[in-house]
Amino acid sequence: KNVKYYVFNLEKINKDFLLLKLNYKYENLIVIKEINTVFNNRYDFVNFGSCIQYFDNYETIIRNIVKISNQIFFSGTTLFESENEDYDKHTIVKQVNVFPEINYCYFFNKNFFYDLFYRENFFLLFESKNLTDDVNFKNFKKIFKDIEYKDFFFIKK
Repeated sequence: KNVKYYVFNLEKINKDFLLLKLNYKYENLIVIKEINTVFNNRYDFVNFGSCIQYFDNYETIIRNIVKISNQIFFSGTTLFESENEDYDKHTIVKQVNVFPEINYCYFFNKNFFYDLFYRENFFLLFESKNLTDDVNFKNFKKIFKDIEYKDFFFIKK
């Protein structure tokens, strides 16, 4: 009862959470509709799950969330390594595995992405290959030296 759960995601996913809240009377489930209101609170723990790659303003979100939380977890996030300057931050890909929907999302340069946290005095507590999906990256092997679907957890020092 003392725990409040804040949810922010793509609009279509937020609608599902609103229905859950209504149907099951989850009073402590707060569905956030506007990203700017996320930054009005402090959070003990933030779980981005696999949604950060769908936000076009991901850098702004991270720069703000590190100011209001000391523990930040990501799962199912694609990270790559590359020395090619064209990919120093990210690349945008077309996601077609949720047919008939088509989504566009980011794959992140691991060094760039992790540096967003290291610069704010976070350290990497945990990193592992995500085992929920067997993502095929064969078509990216010629572009990136390493690419994986990962889970990782940062904690403020």
